Amino acid sequence: MGALHARPGPANPARGGAPKTQSCSMTERETRMRIRRHEFFEDFVAVAARVLIDLGIHATEAQLAASALADHVASHWGGQNINMPMDFRRALTKLELEIYSQFTGNNYDELARANGIAERTVRRYVERIRKRLAEAARRDQGDLFNNEHDAHGD
Repeated sequence: MGALHARPGPANPARGGAPKTQSCSMTERETRMRIRRHEFFEDFVAVAARVLIDLGIHATEAQLAASALADHVASHWGGQNINMPMDFRRALTKLELEIYSQFTGNNYDELARANGIAERTVRRYVERIRKRLAEAARRDQGDLFNNEHDAHGD
């Protein structure tokens, strides 16, 4: 017999309204997981195809490429338990960059109003992007004053 998992059920009046538990067989759980996997890959293929079509790829080719991507993800990552948090960092970075590109040096209040956020948040975004740009410039520039060869080639 398959393992049983407890899940909350309707309130039990005999226990003063505390929820009672119902059994969930392994077969039911496996079925739900299959459905969720199918939904995930169906959504994955649909989104990938739509992005490819938006980039100018013919619909048939986009669908084939999207399906190939889904097949790769399934075969490469299959069997792994991966939790995909609802991460907002990527979207937040895009917003930060968009705000920074519109920043003129003294329009914090305008950007805050236009984006529906606090002025302090705009200041924090601008400072964060400035810091990232400065770090990138330092990495790219290297140490100009500790050069083994001077400008004259001596």
